[in-house]
Amino acid sequence: MKVLHLLSNFKWTGPAEPALTLAAEMRALGVEVEFACGRPPRGARCDVAMRARERGVEPVERFRLSKHFRFLGNVADALALRDFIAERGVTVVHAHQQNDHLVGGAAARRAGRVGVVRTVYDGEPLPRGPRNRLLFQRLTDAAFVVSARVRQDLADSLNFPPGRLFPAETPVDPARFDPARALPDVRARLGLAPHEFLAGIVARVQRHRRWDRILKALHVLKRRGAPLRFLVIGRGTHEQEILTVPAHDLGLSTMLLHPGYLTGDDYVAALRALDLKLFLVPGSDGTCRAAREAMTLGVPVFAARRGMLPEMIADGVTGRLLARDEAGDLVDALLWALDHRDCLRDMGAAARQTALERYNPARVARAVLAVYERLAPAT
Repeated sequence: MKVLHLLSNFKWTGPAEPALTLAAEMRALGVEVEFACGRPPRGARCDVAMRARERGVEPVERFRLSKHFRFLGNVADALALRDFIAERGVTVVHAHQQNDHLVGGAAARRAGRVGVVRTVYDGEPLPRGPRNRLLFQRLTDAAFVVSARVRQDLADSLNFPPGRLFPAETPVDPARFDPARALPDVRARLGLAPHEFLAGIVARVQRHRRWDRILKALHVLKRRGAPLRFLVIGRGTHEQEILTVPAHDLGLSTMLLHPGYLTGDDYVAALRALDLKLFLVPGSDGTCRAAREAMTLGVPVFAARRGMLPEMIADGVTGRLLARDEAGDLVDALLWALDHRDCLRDMGAAARQTALERYNPARVARAVLAVYERLAPAT
């Protein structure tokens, strides 16, 4: 068996990390794996290729694999992929996004007995247009779906056979997100005492991410004298307009801490420093990876009922699900957390146990391999 993973992007965003992690874990299981990612514009760096090499996976960069549909580029990729599949003896093509699904599926069908697998990372049902109908009715032999709601919708709306739909989890590295390992002391760096309550969020600073409601809630908490600090991990093109200036105008400069975009151990350490993580709006990664990472670190997640968050968070067990994401609901949730720190610690322990069971990379890879093996006789 030889598997070709396709990721139509060169940026480290969306499903890039779970796709690469799965490919690396498949290799660890002894499967022959190739990993192809998008080719960046001239002068730009391919972040996915760089991360792949860091994990010992030499990426294939000969295809365009653009994130968005490009007719001429797609045709060229489909023809080149068909030849690559034949040359390398690929038996399964595993697509991770819509456009690589299209070109990879077309190439696999032209190459002959090659299975086509797709992982759907969306937390909301897919559009029911002609492209997705083509993909799932003509160019897919099996699909992994991270959301039960989306899995049901694929069967109902796109008429994909339920017997070829498989539940999936996106892997999180349990060693990297181990709360017991040595990490930078973020609290000391930020000037926080060990006992100070720290809530936080990981999100791009964009208008649709509910920043106005977060700031309004923090303003109410400040007026009530709530002993809370709030950490924002993320950046955005309009962050001065959306976050920095409004926070200053509301007098939140001391309560709100904004170190910006963090990577590596600094990011992990910042997550570990939280008493709870807030998650309101899923971004480009419908799997809500930051929530999974927080859970793996033993941090409870307080989440809105959006996307697949209700499927991830056991209300009252591994975190809390908010009735709404209005400022008043955020105030009530954070005040409750301040008064129930023992409950938060119990939730954090339960969150970590859940994450270690569900998001373990080796477990995820074995489940995927079992589906590959079911496809093998037909390829």
